Amino acid sequence: MGYAGLKVDELARLLARHRIEAEPIEDDRWGDYCVVRLTDMRYPHGRALLYYENMGIEPRIARCVFGEIAVEADESVGQRISALEDADVTASLELVGRRGDNPKRIASWLSDVFQSQRTAAEGERGPAT
Repeated sequence: MGYAGLKVDELARLLARHRIEAEPIEDDRWGDYCVVRLTDMRYPHGRALLYYENMGIEPRIARCVFGEIAVEADESVGQRISALEDADVTASLELVGRRGDNPKRIASWLSDVFQSQRTAAEGERGPAT
């Protein structure tokens, strides 16, 4: 199945409705986590990474980090995001219940996260004149 049991194709379809592009970039060989690059189609500079972890027990974890993550040569993006402190993560979500519901729940959550980021960015620029 890959991607830690997350149906990435379904997630990408659901995110496209919110104008967020999703591209899987990393999947560990044990199937414990995956990383998906997200791009806001309204604001292409609005990039983020979704880290999804499924260790076979609940809760499953989804973490969203805006911007790029620099990694060392012997390190993976997923390992770097997993090691981040909560303060360095833009948003996180704990998932319990049916795994099949995860794409829908993650897409809705990410839509809210991206909207919050857009609103914050617009607030920093100030009102248009």
